[in-house]
Amino acid sequence: MDENTVLELALEERKFLHEISNKLAVADGMAAKVLRLMESSNADEDLIRRQKKALKAIKDQIELVKKRRFILHERSNVQSI
Repeated sequence: MDENTVLELALEERKFLHEISNKLAVADGMAAKVLRLMESSNADEDLIRRQKKALKAIKDQIELVKKRRFILHERSNVQSI
């Protein structure tokens, strides 16, 4: 694979990660808001537990995207040297 192809792939992945990050940020905010509303209205504890689990999964995905973005930036910088 030539250098231009590698850089093009890196740019495409960066755009993809950016889009995923935006969607995850919205999901994180909405899930957190729903959890706060559930807790303040004394919702069923099982539902609150499930919402917390969903929110944790979203936050875990955000961290995975951040790690991947960091790796991608490192590799992009090495390729462009």
